Amino acid sequence: MDYQEELVEFLVHFHIKRDYFECHEILEEVWQNEGRKSEILVGLIQIAVCFYHYRRNNLSGAMKLAKRALIKIGNNKKDFLALGFDYDSMIEKLKKTLTRLEQNLPYQAIELPLHDECSLLSQYHKVTQKLKATDPYNVHSFIVHKHLLRDRSEVENNRKQALKSRSKK
Repeated sequence: MDYQEELVEFLVHFHIKRDYFECHEILEEVWQNEGRKSEILVGLIQIAVCFYHYRRNNLSGAMKLAKRALIKIGNNKKDFLALGFDYDSMIEKLKKTLTRLEQNLPYQAIELPLHDECSLLSQYHKVTQKLKATDPYNVHSFIVHKHLLRDRSEVENNRKQALKSRSKK
C-alpha cells in the first residue's frame, strides 16, 4: 500500500498544473491495482473530478462528487491521516467548496492540506522545487476540456476489436 510517488504526482497535478483529469488517471490506476479496496484513493479521485467539473461549470456534477468525497473521507479519517493529509482542514475546505457550488459561485481552486511534518509533504516539496513555478490560473483549454479533446483512438480501436470478436462468436 505504498503509493507515495503516485500521491506526489497527484499533488503536483492538483496544485501546480491544475490538471484534475490527470489526477484522476494517476490514482485510478493505483486504486484498481489495490483491488478497489482503498476508499481514501476513491475520495481523492472524487475531489479531483469535482474540481474538473467545477472549473467547467458543471455545478451539479461537482456538487455530487464533493458530497461523495466528504462521505468517503469522513468514513476513512484514520487512512486519510496516515497518508499525511490534514483531515480537519480538508473537511472544512470541501464543505466550503460545496457551499460555493450551492451558491453558484465561480470556480475557485483549493490546496489539499498536508501535515507539516509528513513524508508526503517532504517528497512533494522535493519534486516541486525542481519544477518551474507556474501560474495555476493560466490553464490551457486542453486541460480544462481534456476528456473531450484527448486522443481516444486507442480506446476506440480496442472497442471495435472487442465488438468484432464478439460478433464472430
